[in-house]
Amino acid sequence: MLSRRSMLTLSAAAVLASREAAAESQVARMSQLWGGLELLDPEGRSFRLADIPQQLKLVKLWAHWCPGCLVEMPSLAALAKALGEQRAQVILVSHPDDWRRDQLVAQRLKIPFRLATVSPANRSGAVRAALLDSDGAYVVPRSLVFSGPENVLAAQHTGSSDWTEQVPLLKARLG
Repeated sequence: MLSRRSMLTLSAAAVLASREAAAESQVARMSQLWGGLELLDPEGRSFRLADIPQQLKLVKLWAHWCPGCLVEMPSLAALAKALGEQRAQVILVSHPDDWRRDQLVAQRLKIPFRLATVSPANRSGAVRAALLDSDGAYVVPRSLVFSGPENVLAAQHTGSSDWTEQVPLLKARLG
Protein backbone atom coordinates (compact mmCIF):
# COMPACT_ATOMS: atom_id res chain seq x y z
CA MET A 1 0.00 0.00 0.00
CA LEU A 2 1.32 3.44 -0.96
CA SER A 3 1.68 6.16 1.61
CA ARG A 4 -0.15 9.42 1.14
CA ARG A 5 3.15 11.13 0.36
CA SER A 6 3.98 8.54 -2.34
CA MET A 7 0.52 8.94 -3.87
CA LEU A 8 0.92 12.73 -3.97
CA THR A 9 4.36 12.39 -5.54
CA LEU A 10 3.01 10.03 -8.19
CA SER A 11 0.06 12.33 -8.85
CA ALA A 12 2.36 15.33 -9.24
CA ALA A 13 4.62 13.37 -11.59
CA ALA A 14 1.60 12.34 -13.68
CA VAL A 15 0.43 15.96 -13.93
CA LEU A 16 3.89 17.13 -14.98
CA ALA A 17 4.18 14.33 -17.56
CA SER A 18 0.75 15.24 -18.90
CA ARG A 19 1.75 18.91 -19.24
CA GLU A 20 4.99 17.98 -20.99
CA ALA A 21 3.11 15.71 -23.40
CA ALA A 22 0.61 18.49 -24.12
CA ALA A 23 3.44 20.96 -24.78
CA GLU A 24 5.19 18.50 -27.11
CA SER A 25 1.90 17.90 -28.88
CA GLN A 26 1.39 21.65 -29.35
CA VAL A 27 4.92 22.02 -30.77
CA ALA A 28 4.24 19.18 -33.22
CA ARG A 29 0.86 20.67 -34.24
CA MET A 30 2.24 24.18 -34.74
CA SER A 31 5.29 22.88 -36.62
CA GLN A 32 3.10 20.84 -38.95
CA LEU A 33 0.53 23.62 -39.36
CA TRP A 34 3.01 26.37 -40.19
CA GLY A 35 5.17 24.02 -42.26
CA GLY A 36 2.24 23.37 -44.60
CA LEU A 37 0.70 26.84 -44.53
CA GLU A 38 0.71 28.72 -47.82
CA LEU A 39 1.73 32.36 -47.47
CA LEU A 40 1.53 35.18 -50.01
CA ASP A 41 4.13 37.88 -50.60
CA PRO A 42 3.21 41.45 -51.64
CA GLU A 43 3.37 40.46 -55.33
CA GLY A 44 0.85 37.66 -54.75
CA ARG A 45 3.39 34.83 -55.08
CA SER A 46 2.84 31.91 -52.73
CA PHE A 47 5.52 30.33 -50.56
CA ARG A 48 5.89 28.08 -47.53
CA LEU A 49 8.39 28.06 -44.70
CA ALA A 50 10.03 25.06 -46.39
CA ASP A 51 10.86 27.33 -49.35
CA ILE A 52 13.01 29.55 -47.13
CA PRO A 53 16.59 28.25 -47.06
CA GLN A 54 17.64 29.85 -43.78
CA GLN A 55 17.96 27.54 -40.80
CA LEU A 56 16.00 29.85 -38.51
CA LYS A 57 12.69 31.49 -39.41
CA LEU A 58 11.17 34.03 -37.07
CA VAL A 59 7.50 34.44 -37.95
CA LYS A 60 6.14 37.63 -36.44
CA LEU A 61 2.37 38.15 -36.41
CA TRP A 62 1.97 41.91 -36.50
CA ALA A 63 -0.32 44.78 -37.52
CA HIS A 64 0.19 48.42 -38.43
CA TRP A 65 -2.20 49.50 -35.66
CA CYS A 66 -0.26 47.62 -32.94
CA PRO A 67 2.06 49.94 -30.95
CA GLY A 68 3.99 46.99 -29.48
CA CYS A 69 4.64 45.61 -32.97
CA LEU A 70 6.13 48.88 -34.18
CA VAL A 71 8.16 49.52 -31.02
CA GLU A 72 10.04 46.23 -31.31
CA MET A 73 11.05 46.65 -34.99
CA PRO A 74 14.47 48.24 -34.25
CA SER A 75 15.49 45.44 -31.87
CA LEU A 76 14.14 42.87 -34.34
CA ALA A 77 16.33 44.46 -37.04
CA ALA A 78 19.32 44.26 -34.68
CA LEU A 79 18.57 40.58 -34.07
CA ALA A 80 18.35 39.86 -37.80
CA LYS A 81 21.66 41.65 -38.37
CA ALA A 82 23.38 39.81 -35.50
CA LEU A 83 22.18 36.40 -36.74
CA GLY A 84 22.98 37.14 -40.38
CA GLU A 85 20.66 36.88 -43.35
CA GLN A 86 22.31 33.64 -44.50
CA ARG A 87 21.25 31.90 -41.28
CA ALA A 88 17.98 33.56 -40.25
CA GLN A 89 15.01 35.28 -41.82
CA VAL A 90 12.27 37.37 -40.25
CA ILE A 91 8.83 37.14 -41.86
CA LEU A 92 6.16 39.63 -40.82
CA VAL A 93 2.78 37.96 -41.25
CA SER A 94 -0.30 40.14 -41.46
CA HIS A 95 -3.91 39.20 -40.90
CA PRO A 96 -5.65 39.22 -44.30
CA ASP A 97 -7.90 42.08 -43.14
CA ASP A 98 -4.82 44.25 -42.42
CA TRP A 99 -2.67 43.08 -45.32
CA ARG A 100 -2.84 46.10 -47.64
CA ARG A 101 -2.52 48.71 -44.89
CA ASP A 102 0.33 46.76 -43.24
CA GLN A 103 2.25 46.79 -46.54
CA LEU A 104 1.85 50.57 -46.87
CA VAL A 105 3.02 51.20 -43.30
CA ALA A 106 5.98 48.81 -43.74
CA GLN A 107 7.03 50.69 -46.90
CA ARG A 108 6.64 54.09 -45.27
CA LEU A 109 8.66 53.04 -42.21
CA LYS A 110 11.20 51.15 -44.37
CA ILE A 111 10.72 47.95 -42.37
CA PRO A 112 13.37 45.60 -43.80
CA PHE A 113 11.66 42.26 -43.35
CA ARG A 114 9.87 39.88 -45.68
CA LEU A 115 6.14 40.64 -45.66
CA ALA A 116 3.44 38.00 -46.01
CA THR A 117 -0.14 37.12 -45.30
CA VAL A 118 -1.88 33.77 -45.24
CA SER A 119 -3.25 32.65 -48.58
CA PRO A 120 -6.99 32.20 -49.02
CA ALA A 121 -6.06 28.88 -50.69
CA ASN A 122 -5.46 27.40 -47.21
CA ARG A 123 -8.28 25.62 -45.43
CA SER A 124 -10.12 28.14 -43.26
CA GLY A 125 -9.43 25.94 -40.22
CA ALA A 126 -5.70 26.11 -40.90
CA VAL A 127 -5.81 29.89 -41.24
CA ARG A 128 -7.76 30.19 -38.02
CA ALA A 129 -5.38 27.87 -36.16
CA ALA A 130 -2.33 29.77 -37.44
CA LEU A 131 -3.57 33.27 -36.66
CA LEU A 132 -5.56 32.81 -33.47
CA ASP A 133 -4.27 31.90 -30.04
CA SER A 134 -5.64 29.05 -27.94
CA ASP A 135 -8.47 31.29 -26.73
CA GLY A 136 -9.53 32.11 -30.31
CA ALA A 137 -8.22 35.69 -30.24
CA TYR A 138 -6.04 37.44 -32.80
CA VAL A 139 -3.16 38.58 -30.60
CA VAL A 140 -0.27 40.71 -31.83
CA PRO A 141 2.62 40.92 -31.51
CA ARG A 142 3.15 37.18 -31.48
CA SER A 143 6.40 35.48 -32.44
CA LEU A 144 7.04 31.92 -33.58
CA VAL A 145 10.62 30.74 -34.07
CA PHE A 146 11.06 27.73 -36.36
CA SER A 147 14.39 25.96 -36.79
CA GLY A 148 15.97 23.40 -39.05
CA PRO A 149 14.84 22.03 -42.39
CA GLU A 150 11.81 20.42 -40.70
CA ASN A 151 10.71 23.85 -39.38
CA VAL A 152 10.24 22.68 -35.82
CA LEU A 153 8.70 25.25 -33.51
CA ALA A 154 11.64 26.13 -31.26
CA ALA A 155 10.10 29.01 -29.32
CA GLN A 156 7.05 31.22 -29.17
CA HIS A 157 6.29 34.46 -27.45
CA THR A 158 3.26 36.72 -27.16
CA GLY A 159 3.81 40.43 -26.62
CA SER A 160 6.60 42.86 -27.39
CA SER A 161 10.16 41.84 -26.81
CA ASP A 162 13.60 43.37 -26.77
CA TRP A 163 15.05 41.05 -29.39
CA THR A 164 18.65 42.05 -28.69
CA GLU A 165 18.36 40.04 -25.47
CA GLN A 166 17.52 36.94 -27.54
CA VAL A 167 20.65 37.04 -29.72
CA PRO A 168 22.77 34.64 -27.57
CA LEU A 169 19.92 32.11 -27.25
CA LEU A 170 19.12 32.11 -30.96
CA LYS A 171 22.79 31.99 -31.96
CA ALA A 172 23.11 28.89 -29.77
CA ARG A 173 20.16 27.33 -31.62
CA LEU A 174 21.94 27.97 -34.91
CA GLY A 175 25.06 26.23 -33.62
